[in-house]
Amino acid sequence: MRSSLLSLGLDLDRDIFSWLDGEYALAMMASERGLFGQAGVGSALIIETSNRAAAEQTLDKISELLQRSGQFVPNSVSVGNVSATELQFLGQSAIAYGWLDENSLLVTLGSPLTEVLESGTSLTKNPNFEPILGALPKPNLGYFFFDMAQARLVLDRLSAQRGQPLAPEMKAVTDSIRGIGATAITPDPTTGQFDLLLSLEKTPPQ
Repeated sequence: MRSSLLSLGLDLDRDIFSWLDGEYALAMMASERGLFGQAGVGSALIIETSNRAAAEQTLDKISELLQRSGQFVPNSVSVGNVSATELQFLGQSAIAYGWLDENSLLVTLGSPLTEVLESGTSLTKNPNFEPILGALPKPNLGYFFFDMAQARLVLDRLSAQRGQPLAPEMKAVTDSIRGIGATAITPDPTTGQFDLLLSLEKTPPQ
């Protein structure tokens, strides 16, 4: 990775790792616009950093590299009090980045910034989220949450586009799961523990 980035004029340790000193969250969500809109999904990354200046320098370098390729077109967008730079590929949002606050960087991949920030319901208000998160052991090293109810919508849309319904066995599995949670903990210095939780539907959704 070091040699590959050096060939692009980026130093992995100085330009990337030096400012990655906070927590982060990676999310995938249903999305109908942007570069991956046809697939029905988009993604977003939130990174906390105590060195915003270094992060901005790296973002400027990456943006310049992409624009130099001649295939990415920059565009300025804003949603509420969040201003961002969006790079479009073939007229669709490919990458957008902006600051939610002084230390929190938001990067969207394949989804327009407006769709991510105006998506509506907070994850904490998702009826499947809190029960699963509350059942995972704490403190932990971070967690993974998968909302099968939302994923079913994407799967149904993709199946309709292809004209091929899900196989009965696959549909039976997806219809029986409400959500998935996972985490890792270290109970003591010599032990690592991984927990996986399946939250099941009481009755399959109709």
